Amino acid sequence: MPSAKGGYVTRLRRKFGVEDELGRYVSALYDMLAGVVGPEKLVLRAGKVNALKMMRSASLPDRLCALQRLVFEDRRANACIRAPSSARPSPTSRKRWRT
Repeated sequence: MPSAKGGYVTRLRRKFGVEDELGRYVSALYDMLAGVVGPEKLVLRAGKVNALKMMRSASLPDRLCALQRLVFEDRRANACIRAPSSARPSPTSRKRWRT
């Protein structure tokens, strides 16, 4: 028997899509981080780790990368570069990539 919450989440996903749901989660994480460190310090930290532009991007992967840089204070320029799709492991070879 499905729970009431499960039905709500399913309807929400159908209405807005999974990408919008993930976007809301990322926005909520930014709000939580701003609540912990303060909005002014968050902007200062974003400038320090070169994440300010990515933080304001419309692209979800860019916003996640900026969030990663802010949380872990990773200054490396290539910290969040995604591998091209040809370099990603295929579903049959995933066992090799697991640690």
